Amino acid sequence: MATLDDIAAQLADDTVKLMKKTGEDRMYYEVAKVLGASSQTLEEAFLTEIRVRLAGEQARAFLKQKFDAIAAAEARQTAPQPPAPTAAVRIDPAVKAASIQAITGRPPAKPTGR
Repeated sequence: MATLDDIAAQLADDTVKLMKKTGEDRMYYEVAKVLGASSQTLEEAFLTEIRVRLAGEQARAFLKQKFDAIAAAEARQTAPQPPAPTAAVRIDPAVKAASIQAITGRPPAKPTGR
């Protein structure tokens, strides 16, 4: 049966290549119809080869999507995070006035209404 499998595999490869070039995703039905007119055995082997290839491509696309999602999540986790906002510290006015006087040697200026 190696001849049958080899022919079916080569036809499937060629059909998938042509489908990608033309964008006709159902072209393999037409090829199967031509095959079925002369050999139902080859038609079935061809359709099996096509299904295997198309399923494999879908599985690869699915896995790529999953890997990309994981990589994006990891990139977000390892990206530098902005510093957390610090809480405003309320300074006691008496302590502030005493500090200013200690540093400058004179009393602080009177507040201007702020």
